[in-house]
Amino acid sequence: MNINDFQTLLINRNEIEKILGKTITKSNSEDDYLEDYRMFAELSLHDVTCLLLGLHPGNWNAHQHPRYDVIYEAIQQAAEKEYIPARIETDINGNTTGVSLTHETAAKWAKTHGLKWNVPPYRQIINDNAVDSTQATTILQQSEEIKRLQAENAELKAQLNKNTQQQQNSINYDKCSIHGHTSENLQFAFKLAKLIAEKCDPDNPHSYPTKEDFEEYVKKYYSDSSKLAVAFYQILTPEKVKTRGKTPIGVDTFQGFI
Repeated sequence: MNINDFQTLLINRNEIEKILGKTITKSNSEDDYLEDYRMFAELSLHDVTCLLLGLHPGNWNAHQHPRYDVIYEAIQQAAEKEYIPARIETDINGNTTGVSLTHETAAKWAKTHGLKWNVPPYRQIINDNAVDSTQATTILQQSEEIKRLQAENAELKAQLNKNTQQQQNSINYDKCSIHGHTSENLQFAFKLAKLIAEKCDPDNPHSYPTKEDFEEYVKKYYSDSSKLAVAFYQILTPEKVKTRGKTPIGVDTFQGFI
C-alpha cells in the first residue's frame, strides 16, 4: 500500500464487514426460506421437486405445475432402481411411501437435467467446543487485523503530513522561489498568481482574466513579449476557464489586475 491509499483506508463499517467476511446488516429477501432447508440433512421428494422448479414446498398448488409430476416420477423411478442414492420408505406390501434425497444428490440431479438448485448445502452439526475455539480464533484474528490497519493508518498519516510539510518547505513565497531556485519570470508569475487568487472566484470561471487581459498587463508592466504573456496565461489559468464559453448575463467578470 502506498501513500495515495491513505484517503481510502478507513476503519469503518465497510472495513469491519470486509474483515468479518459478512455484512453487518442483512435485508430480507423472498428467497430467505431456502436458508431454512439447509437445516435438513435429507429432503422429501416433494420438497426436492418444488425446489427444482423454483416453487415454495408449502404451496398447496405446487403439484399443479406442468412439470411437477414428470420430475417427481423420474426421481422416484431413479431412486427405486438405485440409479441415484436415496432413502426409500415402503409399506408392509413393499410399495414406496416416501423418497428422501440428500442436498448433494438433488444438486447433481439438477445439474444433469438443466434444472436450478439454489438451496444452500446442508450444514453439519459442529461440536460446541469446536465452535468456541473457532470463534475465539476468528475474533483474535479480526482484532489483530484491525490493529494492523489502524497502525498502517497512523503510519500513512504521518508520512502524508511529512510529505505535505516537505512540499510546503520546497516553495518560498517570500523569495518567489521553488526548491531554492528563482528568476525574473518566476517572480512575475508568483505576482500574477497572487493577484488572480485575490480577484478571482474558483467557482466562477468567468471571473478569471482572458488571454488578452494577460497580454495587456504583461506588456504594460513587465515585457513586450506576446509569447511570454501567453505562456503566463497557459500556466496560471485553469483548464475549465479556457473553455468557459460565452459569459451569461448577470455573471461577474474579471475587473482587472489592478
